[in-house]
Amino acid sequence: MSDYSKSPLDVLVANQAKGYTGLYLEQAVPLLDRDLNLLQDLIYATVRSVFTHYIGSGIPEGADGFSIQPSATAQDFVIKAGPAGPGTYLAAGIEVAIAADTDYVTQNSTALTTPAAARTDIVYLDVSFAEVDGTTDADLNNSADVGMETSVRVKPVWIVRVAEGVPMPAPPAGHVFAPLAQLNRAAGNNMIAAAMITDLRQSRMTVSAITKRLALIEQLLLLPGFKDPPIIPLSATVGAQVGLQGRNFDMGSTPQVFFGAVPATVVLPITAGIVNVTVPNLVAGGYSVSIVTAGGGPITAPKLFTVVGVPPPPPTTAPTLATVNPVVPLTGASGAAVTITGTNFDQPGLAVSFNLVAAQVVSSTAIQISIKVPNVALGGYTITVSTDAGSVAGPNQFTVA
Repeated sequence: MSDYSKSPLDVLVANQAKGYTGLYLEQAVPLLDRDLNLLQDLIYATVRSVFTHYIGSGIPEGADGFSIQPSATAQDFVIKAGPAGPGTYLAAGIEVAIAADTDYVTQNSTALTTPAAARTDIVYLDVSFAEVDGTTDADLNNSADVGMETSVRVKPVWIVRVAEGVPMPAPPAGHVFAPLAQLNRAAGNNMIAAAMITDLRQSRMTVSAITKRLALIEQLLLLPGFKDPPIIPLSATVGAQVGLQGRNFDMGSTPQVFFGAVPATVVLPITAGIVNVTVPNLVAGGYSVSIVTAGGGPITAPKLFTVVGVPPPPPTTAPTLATVNPVVPLTGASGAAVTITGTNFDQPGLAVSFNLVAAQVVSSTAIQISIKVPNVALGGYTITVSTDAGSVAGPNQFTVA
């Protein structure tokens, strides 16, 4: 056993608990083995922490190490090295290797049990560090010079374990546990078949794969997207206000919305799921609608938006008066009711005047107008009916009496 002033693992755990990430040696003081050991351990622990939190545990792309496969032997399974061998596994920043296929029973003395009832077991990798001294590696004895062991080496070691009917336990200090497979075992069956094994390893552990996963996460969390229907309504006239439906519309500054290549005016306020815009000045037809936010884009709606042309106004015709008794009665006091008959009274700009004095229009249809005689002096007046299409004067004067 190596001779340390303090256990390197105990010193590392104590310093990590205090939040230390490094150390500096002072001058003219004793050089302690625990300081030098801690310096190396803190650096390695930091690297492992980065791998654990930002990359994870699993097997590299193109490899299949530590795959769990069925065995022809009862209460056993095979741990595969992969077709290329040796297989590797990155467990919380520690890379371990399996040089050749082995089985559970060969590498673990803890025997598996036959389930009394249906049971879910977790197969996991237990990774730790082993010390290598001069008794194992003669080069560490320095026989060519000082003739004594001055240091030891550490290397990662592994063993595959099984948690029967319980979740994977928490690892003790100095160990890392990583799931390999789930065994869905049947009651009373001492064999482990392929159908019982579910692979739990994370695969394709490469920088390119990580980039793809981050891009997918970015797309889900940041990029805008459309719901169905993407626009409400899906057709409208120029100048109408329509609403885009989706997600992540409120990322950063005001988004940009385009109908084809033409920008639309965004109407505030904006929410994560709704952006209201004004349909830009476009000819009638179908247009793709896209949106760009600070989170990315352009993202195009899956359905076209139809700009509807404004129908031309109906043709207008000047009003006419009836040939017989168009104004009834032809005599009355100010405020008296008068009825005018004719055609084309239902056009814009309808007005009735006594000479140049406007009369109050009480009601109107296309063929009849009800008015009140305006407050004018006694005498005779010409009644004129006007619309935007023209005007017509009564054939007989109305007498205000």
